[in-house]
Amino acid sequence: MGYSTQFYQWAAILKASSAGTISATTATGTSGVPVTANVSYTAFAYFLAVSTSRTCTVGIAWYTSTGSLISTSTSAGSADNTAAWIQVVETATAPSTAAYAAIIVSAASATLNEQHIFDNVSFAITSEFSTSYFIPGAGPGGVHTLSTITYNADGSLATASNNNTYVAPWAAWSATTIYAVGATVSYNGVNYVSQASNNIGNIPGVSATYWIPAV
Repeated sequence: MGYSTQFYQWAAILKASSAGTISATTATGTSGVPVTANVSYTAFAYFLAVSTSRTCTVGIAWYTSTGSLISTSTSAGSADNTAAWIQVVETATAPSTAAYAAIIVSAASATLNEQHIFDNVSFAITSEFSTSYFIPGAGPGGVHTLSTITYNADGSLATASNNNTYVAPWAAWSATTIYAVGATVSYNGVNYVSQASNNIGNIPGVSATYWIPAV
């Protein structure tokens, strides 16, 4: 008999509504990702700071067959930055009573309205999964993917089905548009994230004060 799990490619921007740790999670409880007890799983995500470096983590929350939380496995923290994506990885063995899992991404000690971008949140059986599969920003605007993968009892891949949602390309930069912090544009084939409020007339790629590459 085979068993199944899923991997995600998921991207968004975390924005602090109050000072403290900011986080996002996939569906929890019995709506989570099906897992097999005592099997090793790996979750990872890429992080990029919009303005301020913070310690980022990836967690795996484990749930029973009835949706009760068992425990959470959390990665070591890594500081993101405004210049390049950093990858954070957590590998853990599903508890003996685990039936579902959720993936949690977090940035610690954020101030009010501070933003952090996360991309390519991914999760699968460790032995069947490479942490180098995904690169943030691949494709125009990126693709958010939920794929269901079925494995044979020996851990080999049996089937894979995709439910891909295409995300439209980021809008082209306009010299007359006023951009807020965290706004995204495309310019000369490169995606950028705004670093300043009231950002108008500043050409992406000229100064990191106003724009940083998103890829």
